[in-house]
Amino acid sequence: MKKVILPILLLMLFYCSSMEPTSMKITDPLDNEKIIIVGCLIAENMGIDETYESIEEGTEIVIVGKSEGSSTEDVKGYHIKTDENGYYFLENVPKGNYVIKGARVFIANSFSVNVISEWRTLEISYFVPYLQEELIRHDVNYFPASPKGRVYNWGITYFGLSKGSEDPGPAGVSNHVLYQHYLSLNNQKINIGKEYNKPDPVTYFKQIFPKSKWFYLSE
Repeated sequence: MKKVILPILLLMLFYCSSMEPTSMKITDPLDNEKIIIVGCLIAENMGIDETYESIEEGTEIVIVGKSEGSSTEDVKGYHIKTDENGYYFLENVPKGNYVIKGARVFIANSFSVNVISEWRTLEISYFVPYLQEELIRHDVNYFPASPKGRVYNWGITYFGLSKGSEDPGPAGVSNHVLYQHYLSLNNQKINIGKEYNKPDPVTYFKQIFPKSKWFYLSE
């Protein structure tokens, strides 16, 4: 039994050590080589457990990145959560290439599912894997080009989750995820009828942290 437990503990230690938690209070740049990532994630439950809901607060997001000049083997994972409006940030990380590897979405206040992307090509797609692992892996084979500047504005990411029919995944959730991206939402509906009014993430965080040097020094 001990021989089985030890490798599992070592694996969990490896992933947890490379996940760097962040607070929900933006500070200031540590130096000129650091950047901040800001974004928003909305998930909609389109009928799972006969429930239709917008999921914005408390979604766990795994961001994977590599600093400039490093290889795809030299990656680091960061574990963050969305605030009550679905917004998130990751600050004081090295300049480089970053992606949303996956997210843990809590459905109908009863269970959670992992939504992941394999990041193998330029084409972005997300799905709900059959095997729901406790930790989302950090394997990324393709990184898009990094934006210019010290503020990476990722806009609004949308995941639409539905019930599985012919090919259901865990807990009856469809493996297919409807993925969309928006710069902002101005009194717009997506799929379940809820109307969203969401500014782009930079505007949102400027309103909350008006004195942050990330924003007024980057202009």
